[in-house]
Amino acid sequence: GGGTVGFPVLVLLFDHSGAMGRDFAFSIQSIGMVSASIYILTRGNRQVSRERSAQNQPIFVDWQLIRPALLGSLISTPLGVIWLAPRLPDLSVKLTFAVIWASFGLMHLIKLKELLRNSGQASPWLNHKRQIGFAVGLLGGLVSSVTGVGIDMLLYATMVLLFQSDLKISTPSSVIVMAFTSVVGVTSGLLMQWRFPSQFAMDPEVLGCWIAAAPVVAIGAPVGAWAVQRLPRVPTLVLISLLCLVQFAWKLVEENLNYNGCVLALTAVLVLYSLFHSLYRFGRKSPQTVNPLPG
Repeated sequence: GGGTVGFPVLVLLFDHSGAMGRDFAFSIQSIGMVSASIYILTRGNRQVSRERSAQNQPIFVDWQLIRPALLGSLISTPLGVIWLAPRLPDLSVKLTFAVIWASFGLMHLIKLKELLRNSGQASPWLNHKRQIGFAVGLLGGLVSSVTGVGIDMLLYATMVLLFQSDLKISTPSSVIVMAFTSVVGVTSGLLMQWRFPSQFAMDPEVLGCWIAAAPVVAIGAPVGAWAVQRLPRVPTLVLISLLCLVQFAWKLVEENLNYNGCVLALTAVLVLYSLFHSLYRFGRKSPQTVNPLPG
């Protein structure tokens, strides 16, 4: 149910525009991510009061971080849809997606062992969740307004690197934020198309692709949320990380960028990875506050 797959498939395999990939990502996530979020929330609420066992774990989400992130997204996503996205060239949209997710994949491969060791939450920054969550929501909303995805990755990276959150907390939390942002994004786009059809016209093929995919992701996304709690972490994360890097290399080749363009794109990946590494270092500074479960 995620645009992380939908965007590169439409843009790389079917040669659609970056704007079409963004609109499809928002629209399909408004079904898939919302469906997965309903599963996450109902499963967590139903099981949180039960005695936990090794095979039947409740799903926890970090509402202290999520709530301010949702507010930030509610502000920045419509602004990005209205003012930022229409001003960016199509190639910039495609490369923004490719660079962001390549840096995310690189971070996962390099920091995989540390991420897998996270349990609960432990960080000197836990007392600043509201401010950090709001900032992530603002930035993530702008990124998502361009590519249709991004706020989930930024929240996830902040949680696992800065707050040292367990992956079973970070993943469902990022799904819920992306679901909300997708609904805000697709609603903003449709309202602007209705009000200013000449400036914000949506590709007609988005509707056809959405009709074809919506029934699949409505079921597939919650099944994925269920499966990811049971699949081995290491091969799953390695596969996702490698796909992030492959799509980046594919985009460089597909766009036939010259030497300077390739160097600039690679530099952007390294700069973003450096920012992730800075979050990792800040998160491990002492003294630390420990929070076994968010709440």
